[in-house]
Amino acid sequence: MIGSETTGIRRESAANLMDLVEKNVSSIDMLSSQLDMSTEETQKMLLQLVDEGKLAGKLTADGSRFFRSDVKTSEAPIIPSSPEPEIEKKGTKPGIFIILSGFILFVVGNLLVNLNIEFSILWGLGSALLLAGPLVLIAGLIYVSKMNPPQKLR
Repeated sequence: MIGSETTGIRRESAANLMDLVEKNVSSIDMLSSQLDMSTEETQKMLLQLVDEGKLAGKLTADGSRFFRSDVKTSEAPIIPSSPEPEIEKKGTKPGIFIILSGFILFVVGNLLVNLNIEFSILWGLGSALLLAGPLVLIAGLIYVSKMNPPQKLR
């Protein structure tokens, strides 16, 4: 009579263990705490269920986890991988316009300074344009380089 009670308890524990394993609980510590058993008893019961063919899986080398080998794949739809995002290509026309403007400012400033009219408003304006022209030219070059990046980088 006592033997039949222990086999009944063992069957109930085995059924509970199989239910927990089916719910993807793989930690032996969690399984044993939910079944109120020691980790050694849980490991022995898992190995016994595997030998009987009721469970398919294996214990890890350290005996801390049990992984099923009959895991079903999810029936959730597979999300297609999105193609690699393209770099948005922007036009370089504004940058070219800025470069030309800077060059024109530089040339006009040079002409006004070289008129040999010292201490006049035109000479001051020419020197300001002569200094501002290269700055605008460099700004245009930077703009163009940012808008049209190289296609293949090493």
